[in-house]
Amino acid sequence: MSKCFVSFSSRDSDFAGKLMASMRLQEVDVWDYSNPAQDIRLGDPVRADLCRRIDGSQHFIGVITPSSTDPDIGKYCIFEMQYAKSRGIQILPVVLAPCQSLDPGPELPFLKDAKYLTFGPTDEEYEFSFARLCVEMGVPYVPPFLGDPRIIFAPRFDKDIRGFPVPRDHRIQLRLIIDEFTRHYPAERWADAQEAIVYFISVFRRAVKGVVPYYPTVLLALCQAHQNELEFAENTLKPLLNHPRADENLWALLGQIDFVRGDYEKALDRFKIAKAKCPPGKDWEARFNILAASVELGKASDATAAFEGLDLSERPLDDQVKVAGLQAKLFSRAGQWDSVITVLQDVFDRKIGDATTAIALAEAYERRFDASNAVAVLTSEADRLNDSNLYHQLAALHVRLGNLVRALQVYEAKLLDDGARPRQMLTDYALILRSIGRFREAREVFRRAAGLLQPASDSEHYFRGLAFYLLGQHAEAQLEYADSRRYAQYYDEFLAA
Repeated sequence: MSKCFVSFSSRDSDFAGKLMASMRLQEVDVWDYSNPAQDIRLGDPVRADLCRRIDGSQHFIGVITPSSTDPDIGKYCIFEMQYAKSRGIQILPVVLAPCQSLDPGPELPFLKDAKYLTFGPTDEEYEFSFARLCVEMGVPYVPPFLGDPRIIFAPRFDKDIRGFPVPRDHRIQLRLIIDEFTRHYPAERWADAQEAIVYFISVFRRAVKGVVPYYPTVLLALCQAHQNELEFAENTLKPLLNHPRADENLWALLGQIDFVRGDYEKALDRFKIAKAKCPPGKDWEARFNILAASVELGKASDATAAFEGLDLSERPLDDQVKVAGLQAKLFSRAGQWDSVITVLQDVFDRKIGDATTAIALAEAYERRFDASNAVAVLTSEADRLNDSNLYHQLAALHVRLGNLVRALQVYEAKLLDDGARPRQMLTDYALILRSIGRFREAREVFRRAAGLLQPASDSEHYFRGLAFYLLGQHAEAQLEYADSRRYAQYYDEFLAA
């Protein structure tokens, strides 16, 4: 690890502290005297200690400000820079934007004609200047987001810069664009991420003629796919099929595009190619994709083969739940309800499942005519997850079982205050009241549902229209039905079903 001495005034410690923190992220060792743990010990000779630290450093940065060049306030800064100059050490002077025209004074004549590196006030300007500083020091610059292990694609992204004769300014610009991309992508700002990656590819092609950057092109297609631009994504990937670096990521993304389109057979073939290209022990996602496509195709043998030789108990709990959910889906499509229960009961007992696994397990028990266990599963998981959809499923189960009073209790305790679906919950509740002869109460609830203004979704328009229909206001019902974009069958058919 290289060492760097940063000369600064205590009055500029905010900027100096940020600069030193950035240095440490680049694995450069810096001494911060403003940190009590690193300060010169009481009684030690200050100038001798400074000289020792400067002599032990490979780099010297001078933060040039009115404070650091003031003969009184900055006397130690002046001494440090004079000593570094006398030892033939290169001084890298940095200056804050407001101090660009600063005269360093007679004590530092060697800085009068020196070229300064200016740090601007914004994060982008700071990072750009810091990247240039790293280049001057010969320190590999890694943007801050690339150091985040959660951004798993960052090292591959950065790899496309290495090994090519990219001019220094372009190299800095490319790495800063990588940083911008990796800010947008985890936040699911797909359009912004796409704009950044398109810019990266453009800058790269200007710097390196005749070379297609592989991984950035894959990421461009990924951004397009996230925005449901499937044809654009596929066309972006096609030129990479014969690329020397074509890997599992390319085939997995092509498979995902086919999967979203409903072409599960083609998706399965591509997922298998992706799995074959995965490094040893790194094929989890490929296996999961094969399982998902096999379930859609009803191919039990492929689904089983997907996880041969893999100990699922070593996977994170979320992954175990995802696999169990897909296995249950495969069994339920075949009507193998006992197998569904076998797969999901363990998930339920360990309290690691989600709403999807709870609904599937409850359905399996109901299909096996075990109503008590179906109710128990939905009740327990709805309470554990505090999930309004599970409470809605529980109420619907009580209705199917003829437990209408219990269903009303679930609505009253958990669903009538549902902020996302108030019209649907009120209308469902009123229909149950109506079915047991509590017509006056039902009519009041229908009025409440109809009186709620500005529905936020197609379904809410639909259920507001249903409330109008049941109040006999058919013109208003037709308007809401039209605004729902025919969310479901018309109300007379809905009620007859």
